[in-house]
Amino acid sequence: MDKLLELQHVTQNFAVGKKRLFGKKQDVLRAVDDVSFTLGEKETLGIVGESGSGKSTLARCILGLYPDAEGSILYRGEDVLEADPKRLKEIRRDVQMIFQDPYSSLNPQMSAREIVMEPLVNLDDDRPKASIRKKAEETLELCGLSQTHFGRFPHEFSGGQRQRIGIARALVLEPTLILADEPTSALDVSIQAQIINLLEELQQERNLSYLFISHDIAVVEHIADRIGVMYRGKLVELADRDEIMNNPEDPYTQKLLSAVPPLDPHCK
Repeated sequence: MDKLLELQHVTQNFAVGKKRLFGKKQDVLRAVDDVSFTLGEKETLGIVGESGSGKSTLARCILGLYPDAEGSILYRGEDVLEADPKRLKEIRRDVQMIFQDPYSSLNPQMSAREIVMEPLVNLDDDRPKASIRKKAEETLELCGLSQTHFGRFPHEFSGGQRQRIGIARALVLEPTLILADEPTSALDVSIQAQIINLLEELQQERNLSYLFISHDIAVVEHIADRIGVMYRGKLVELADRDEIMNNPEDPYTQKLLSAVPPLDPHCK
């Protein structure tokens, strides 16, 4: 499997608390602590951990949103943290993100069509508007929405439909890598399954790679090829999905698995 993304000793610190007098430094929160892993082409790597474990911060580091991050983030061998603004913009065409809340991540004053057109308008300056409109509509249809939905606004959709718009927005630039940050956590269980199935179908059709972030290891089990477990900023365990689910080594991973309810309600 060809290597698409490689993280080498990535660390991201944040200053916390009020700045002290007499030149003393602020306290430091190490949100991501010496994380290393690789992600192959057409692979899904699930990153699991509780709230505050550093999962979302890690995704934002990959996008280059924290230029003061330490270590190396190599996308196709090029360090994102060393890219200039122009090159970083080009990389972001190929690395897109799906956000957790399918309502707050969408502009309430824009229609579904306009939301999906926006990345093309921002990055495809030379493309005619009619072509942009057509591309957006085709992508919305690919994500399970019909022509009757294109002119509607976010408040007129269900949570699952809004997340489909978010997926279409990420997909319209034809990326290679999608960072899915808790894309199903705000949805009902039945809708979660629909969104995961859609992501798997799109992966097959578009040869996508996913970094799938979630606090729910049972959800990640259904989509990931490998699973990494984060705890307090550290990647405490990384292995193939079946190995993690059947033979977890780290005590924190074992606790995550023990919290998953059994399929049989009579099982103790």
